[in-house]
Amino acid sequence: QCTIVQGPAGLYRLVPTREAISHPIDFYKEESPFSDRFITRLITLKNISANDMANVIKGLVSKEGNLFAYPVTNTLIITDTGTNIDRLVRLIRELDTEGPQEILEIIPIIYADAKDIASKITQIFAEEADDQKGRPARRSARGQANEQEDIPQIRKVIPDERTNSLILLASKRSVQDIRVLVRKLDRPLAGDSGEIHVHY
Repeated sequence: QCTIVQGPAGLYRLVPTREAISHPIDFYKEESPFSDRFITRLITLKNISANDMANVIKGLVSKEGNLFAYPVTNTLIITDTGTNIDRLVRLIRELDTEGPQEILEIIPIIYADAKDIASKITQIFAEEADDQKGRPARRSARGQANEQEDIPQIRKVIPDERTNSLILLASKRSVQDIRVLVRKLDRPLAGDSGEIHVHY
């Protein structure tokens, strides 16, 4: 596979994608082009550590791409195709939101479809949150209510279809609960699998 890089005097060269990051390529701080050409994009995060974000999305960068976290300015430096960077930017904007003691986690799905699992998890935890709202909060030894501990805090459950994974932004307790739930749901089907069957 090849990509285009701009050389001296405005000339464009075709180079193998695995060598693209070693050539001078265009970089962008704001909007970047939606193309198959390799570019570098700087993304400054507001609410989440660049190191934490890099650990979550590193598996979504293409093999020929590169991802680097710069903690001093809390910035991600991504080199990849414009199309994949566009996908990563949309994902990062979804995850980079303010929340109390939330962490980022990525859970690979082996047998099931990540989109279906995400839908089930969202539905189950929404119902649990509604049930918890009607119950009195537990109180600590000092008699103070533990508001944040009793209600699961899940801000985002995003399925990534390319890697068939779930990307979570939630409290530590909720992430543990989701992992247990995924283990129960993500199992091979007994017998023949598939969605279309013909019966005579």
